[in-house]
Amino acid sequence: MAKHNRTRRTVRQSRALGIALTPKAEKYLERRPYGPGQHGRARKKADSNYATQLKEKQRLRAQYN
Repeated sequence: MAKHNRTRRTVRQSRALGIALTPKAEKYLERRPYGPGQHGRARKKADSNYATQLKEKQRLRAQYN
């Protein structure tokens, strides 16, 4: 049974995190500077400390995995 590390596409993950993980993702972030999905354009509320730390952890996992 194979384990997949990258279940989400890179551009989609970049939009979810709000930072460009690749040069291609940077181009797409300029076009669509909001998150992916149905509620991506909704106004964001302020992140808690835990949410900020979790987002940073996910960003590092996405960059180095």
